[in-house]
Amino acid sequence: MMHHLLRMGRMTVMAALLVGVVACKPSIEGESRAWDQNKLTLQEWVGKFPNFRGAVDGRVREAQADFDAAKAIGDGDQRAEKMREANNKLAALTTAFQEIDRKIKEYDTLKRDPTLLQLQGVQLMPAMQMSEAILREARTKMDGPVANAGEALGRLREASVMIDRAMQPLQQARSQVAARPQGQPGMPPPAQMGQPGQLGQPGQPGMAPGQPLPMGQPGMRPAMGPGAGPMGPGAAPMGAPPPAGMAPGMRPAQPGMGPQPMMAPVGVRPQPGAPGAPPAGPKPF
Repeated sequence: MMHHLLRMGRMTVMAALLVGVVACKPSIEGESRAWDQNKLTLQEWVGKFPNFRGAVDGRVREAQADFDAAKAIGDGDQRAEKMREANNKLAALTTAFQEIDRKIKEYDTLKRDPTLLQLQGVQLMPAMQMSEAILREARTKMDGPVANAGEALGRLREASVMIDRAMQPLQQARSQVAARPQGQPGMPPPAQMGQPGQLGQPGQPGMAPGQPLPMGQPGMRPAMGPGAGPMGPGAAPMGAPPPAGMAPGMRPAQPGMGPQPMMAPVGVRPQPGAPGAPPAGPKPF
């Protein structure tokens, strides 16, 4: 049973390899389409980077000669293989240009990442300045005349590496936002104004924001108004003369009580014989 499974596995691998070889095998029709597409793509890039025109045109002429020679081969498989070799000379340049285009778009997307806006200016600005300085240096690799296709490939690859370096400061800044703690566990939240239960703060139950604390709440003295003294409604205000028919030093009677002598202020000893004073006696030693 095990031998049969191993044999089946080997047959499956061989079939997969055969399919891969057939799929990768060049065809005359496929290579002809790839040739036309490569030439069109290179013309588009030369329009964006005119300084590369001389190098690109020289490579196209070289590859065109190989492609024309390949089409004269009688054997179909050999003809397709030689056509692919000519195509590869153009594909090296098209791939390098497309790599630059992809990384420039990736850089622009990273620079507009809203996550970076969560950083303070003192953290974000140095990263942006360093990134833009490296990108400018990468662009200089794309400037100036290019002698041949070999130089063109070298400068495109150097620019690609430098664009990767230009993205690193922004990527590191973005990682700082992701690593920033969102709060320490176990710490109470800071006190806020207007929370219920804070005495005298706006936002108490039944109070509008900014409204002062009403008088008469538990633990608060009643407001002092006209006719309302410290002893309750109807009591005479402090310092007023006694009512008619009442001896000096006496205060009006409270409900259910007779006239009461007024007490001297705290810390003042009443004179002997005054209402509310203790009886006179021998002086202490």
